[in-house]
Amino acid sequence: MERKVDNLVSLPEDFNAERDLLSLSDPKFVDLKDRLYDEYKGSVSDADNSDEYFSWISCWIALYSVQTNNLGIGALLVDQDNKIVSYSHNQVFSPKFRSDAHAEMLTINDFESRQPSKCNLSGYTIYSSLEPCPMCLTRLIIAGVGRVVYVADDEYGGMVHLIDLLPKIWQDLRKTGVYTSLECCQNIKNLSSDIFAYNRERLDSTLFDGGQIGV
Repeated sequence: MERKVDNLVSLPEDFNAERDLLSLSDPKFVDLKDRLYDEYKGSVSDADNSDEYFSWISCWIALYSVQTNNLGIGALLVDQDNKIVSYSHNQVFSPKFRSDAHAEMLTINDFESRQPSKCNLSGYTIYSSLEPCPMCLTRLIIAGVGRVVYVADDEYGGMVHLIDLLPKIWQDLRKTGVYTSLECCQNIKNLSSDIFAYNRERLDSTLFDGGQIGV
């Protein structure tokens, strides 16, 4: 497996897109970007653990999501040969409001639109920078994704740690799947949490307080 960020064909390597939405000179953003690079150079590039490598990429996508004025969440789908076959980021708030446009949902949407005859993903792994919410988790279950690996825990909105509370139909469907958090590299976990927290309060206020997107 070639360990290069540009394996993600259209993901900007230097976050140059949509500069008007978030200044790259913002100290907090620059710090997150530097930490992301440092983590890759420090351990991820030499890691034998593919979970750690792909989890790092999900954080890269999550930081790009922040650049687009969306929540800092990224996801990617990997096949049996460790090939990235689909990826996306949160797009709930931009370019327009879409309540369903979560990173995991869009990743599966993209793959299914290009592989309409593929109705079971038992040999695939989806990596998400944040613990999937109830909507995304049930989508991944019904899509038959074999493994779900997430980086940062989300006690507030995540569903994996509450998976045993799902209705019976979802319990039956999930029996062959694996749903787990990243088991190594606390630095990547911390980085993912910090990326998610970057603009969460501001964007969440548009939902809870009836604010206007982009204000």
